[in-house]
Amino acid sequence: MMKGFMIDLDGTIWRGNNLLPGAVDAINYLRSKGKVIFCTNASSNTPQIVLEKINRLGIRATKNDLLTTYVVVLDFLKKQNKKCYFVSTSHIKNMFSNDGIVIDAKGAKIVVIGFNEKSNYNDYDTAFRLLLDGAKLIVMNNALTYPYSDGTHIGPGFFVNGLEKLTGKKSLTIGKPSKYYFIAAMKMLGTDKKYTYMIGDDLTMDIKGANEFGINSILVESGTHSKKDVNLENVKPDYILKSIKDISSIIK
Repeated sequence: MMKGFMIDLDGTIWRGNNLLPGAVDAINYLRSKGKVIFCTNASSNTPQIVLEKINRLGIRATKNDLLTTYVVVLDFLKKQNKKCYFVSTSHIKNMFSNDGIVIDAKGAKIVVIGFNEKSNYNDYDTAFRLLLDGAKLIVMNNALTYPYSDGTHIGPGFFVNGLEKLTGKKSLTIGKPSKYYFIAAMKMLGTDKKYTYMIGDDLTMDIKGANEFGINSILVESGTHSKKDVNLENVKPDYILKSIKDISSIIK
């Protein structure tokens, strides 16, 4: 039976612009054992930009090897067919607009939180007021923090939590760990859940999502979480590795 591997990027394959040691060899090894796709919640860059980075860092990949939150959210929003307001980067908003999503703060029925380091008070205040007026809250990436080459930074989940508390609205996450994301990933892989693995550094995004969806979960301690965090987050991975370079000790 063919194996399938969903591999996170930030904190698993790279930190910032630095490829993690042994990542290329590990990916080549996994490709010799089955099908590999890269699964990221990154919501500030377009799929093409992410793909270019993967290749620039020395990993061979095509668009058929990558699943970003953008693809899953686009499918969801097309089915909703409602005016949206985005807190995200301009190129992400332009891409959604070009793909048929109507973006306008006036009368928006859906607020979509992506990630933009340059988002300001007005961006989140507008989102807050729309939510009070009845808009739904959709989240592309709900991570509280994210790993970078210079350490850990605040993630979009920090702002989502604030909006939830202020408005009483419960957000719907479309990226990891949601079923929407994992269903899309499984369609790309075409493998059986029993032989499918999620490899990632985040217990609440990668590992929790995999566990709830019923596939194998592998935590790598090269990013957001480590073994000591398992009890704190109350999420138990099937396997724990120091980094992806040690993957051959699990996958035979």
